[in-house]
This record gives sequence, structure tokens and C-alpha cells, in this order.
Amino acid sequence: MRPYRLAILLLSLSLAACSNAAPSATAVKLAESPTVDGRLTEACWQPPAPMTGFSILDRGTPAVSQTQAWVATDDDAVYFAVKALDATPEKVKGTAAPRDANIFSDDVIEIIIDAARDRFTFLHFAFNAAGAQYDEAGDAVGATADWSVPWTVKTAKGPDGWTAEA
Repeated sequence: MRPYRLAILLLSLSLAACSNAAPSATAVKLAESPTVDGRLTEACWQPPAPMTGFSILDRGTPAVSQTQAWVATDDDAVYFAVKALDATPEKVKGTAAPRDANIFSDDVIEIIIDAARDRFTFLHFAFNAAGAQYDEAGDAVGATADWSVPWTVKTAKGPDGWTAEA
């Protein structure tokens, strides 16, 4: 099992991942909402180049299998799409779990948003390959795991890894 841990910071609609050479992208503005089904078939995920070059968060080393990510917005929401490539997709681990359970021993994508743009407070969203969700809010001092907001994630496994839309 190789956990995917992707941290993304949203700053003025630019994204940066926690690595030495921070990947970035500009959010695509959508006229209509994508269908969140985990399959990445919507046209909004096709034209922009994905963010790449992510590292394993707790080790700071490049991910063994790379992850690609996109971001889009409409008038009501921010959407994320992720393609977690894996040379051994049959080993991708995702356990069904209740909301806010500890999913961090699975293959996990984490999105950390600095909504206040203060580099101190954050919103943390995480999900595993089975679509189990975790969220919390916090600051550099600590986090509140009982914080929850409505959000949706759908995942799909494929021949080269797994994909997700949130």
C-alpha cells in the first residue's frame, strides 16, 4: 500500500501542492456544473493541463506513481478532479468508512484550502479510493475534527489507478 497524500492550497484561484517545486494551476470557470461521478469524462477536465509533480506529504519525496489534479469553479462551488496513477492498481486500498473516520492508512487524497488567505487557518478535505470522506477546519495551532460541511466526492477505479471528483 502506497498512500497518496495530496495537499492543495487554494490561493486566489491558484493551487500549490506541498513540495519543493509547487505545482500550480488556474481554476477553469464553468458555465454549468459538472456531473460529480468520479469518471473525469466532462469536457471541463480535458483542455487544461493538470497539476503534476506532487510529493508524498509525510516523506517529502516524489510520489512513486504520479497524481494529476484539476480545479474548476462555477457560481456556487469549487470542483476538484484527481487521477491517481498506479502501476499496480489492484493494490489500491480504499475502505468504506463512516464520515470523519480515520481513512489515512488507505490511498488518500487530501485537499487543504486556505480560504482566508492568511497561511494560518485552513479547511481540510480528504477522501480515499472508496469515497470515504473526512473533513476538519483548523489553524496552525490545531484542528476541529467535528467541523463538517456538505460536500460530495465520487471515485472510480480503473486500469491505471483511480479517479475522483469532489
